[in-house]
Amino acid sequence: MSEVFRLLLSDTIGRWFLYVGVFLFFAVLAVLVFLSIRRHLRSADDRLSKALEELGIIRHEVKNDHKTNLRVEQDDRHDENRDTLARIEGKVDAMAITLGVHEYRLNEFDTEIGSTRDRRPE
Repeated sequence: MSEVFRLLLSDTIGRWFLYVGVFLFFAVLAVLVFLSIRRHLRSADDRLSKALEELGIIRHEVKNDHKTNLRVEQDDRHDENRDTLARIEGKVDAMAITLGVHEYRLNEFDTEIGSTRDRRPE
């Protein structure tokens, strides 16, 4: 093998072919390394952009926009619960009125029944 290299290096054209071959080898190697690094960088860039997008979502979720440091979502749920409670209170008030009317009518019936007990047929 060393004899082949010695012959190549002694011949001017052979030496140039050797130089061009070595240059092409390293050029192809550099291109392959560059493509591999670029692929890994793109993958890392995709992961980074996804992480930044998720971070933006998280920031939006925990962002405080008023003095009480409560999240907007909690305020919305509080308003919904207050509205629901107001509807329930309205229904309970209507039921209390209905029960009051029935109690009044029952008391009237008791009074009528009480007044008729004293009357005995002869």
